[in-house]
Amino acid sequence: MSYIIRLRQLANRCLRINLLSHSRELRAGRSVASLYSDFSWLYVRYFPAISQYMGYGSVEDRAATVVAPVAGIVTLYTGLGCPFCPIVKCRLTELQSKMSFELREVDITFKPELLISKGIRTLPVIEIGAAKWVGNGTSLQLAQFISEHAAPISGTSPTYS
Repeated sequence: MSYIIRLRQLANRCLRINLLSHSRELRAGRSVASLYSDFSWLYVRYFPAISQYMGYGSVEDRAATVVAPVAGIVTLYTGLGCPFCPIVKCRLTELQSKMSFELREVDITFKPELLISKGIRTLPVIEIGAAKWVGNGTSLQLAQFISEHAAPISGTSPTYS
């Protein structure tokens, strides 16, 4: 509950500061997008703390205990304002150091043709070949998905963490 109170206080303070500078920005002919960007930053930054109060449940991680090196390209599709994207990206980056796959991040915020061609309706999306993982996942779930769909490197043994 203290996270929500802290978030409201921070949002109110940010709103007051923005409203004061906002009138100056409008007089200077600048866009109104700065207010939206501040609130979207707050939302993404504090999402893990407030997700359970918003009905998303917990975003706590379960570590991958056994990982084997794999060869392949893992593509992560992200978008602006997606609260799960930074969480999944952090988990994949950590797994990349253990599993040695190539991670590519594609920001699809302003690429509607890519959304249509890939059939993406929600974010984040992790793609390995034809296999897709949609949404949030723990490090354990993501490691299992990558191990199942990427080619193992022969002659290597799994590492335990």
